Amino acid sequence: MKFRIGSLMLALLLLALPSGCSDKDGGKPKIRKKSGVASKIDVENRVVSMTILDKTGTPRELQGTFKDDTVVMINGRTASIKDIRTGDKVEVEGYREGEGENQKLIAIRVTVDRPDEKDWKSTGKGDDSKPAPTTQPANG
Repeated sequence: MKFRIGSLMLALLLLALPSGCSDKDGGKPKIRKKSGVASKIDVENRVVSMTILDKTGTPRELQGTFKDDTVVMINGRTASIKDIRTGDKVEVEGYREGEGENQKLIAIRVTVDRPDEKDWKSTGKGDDSKPAPTTQPANG
């Protein structure tokens, strides 16, 4: 009987240890959002950077990495990290991994708000030599 109770206690202790060692959030990393401007996209080395404004309004560079399952959305459409351009306005959701000098910022979602290119570039369709039609009545 003592052997069974001792074995049961040991089993319960082993089950309780992993859950007792996690942080307050159940071991999940705290996800944070930062907005800024993409400043570096190095897909081969998995390095991405963005410029943000700190609390005093001073520009600051944040560098991190991404995973294979990082979600990228450009103007509401699914895209890839390689589709992000320097100068794009970005909102990045991510978390910190590791501690001290080994700490890394990991992007899990990147949302790009890029102006619709057809709003400001010629589509190449139409005749640029003719003036645009006017909505004003002609005099005379």
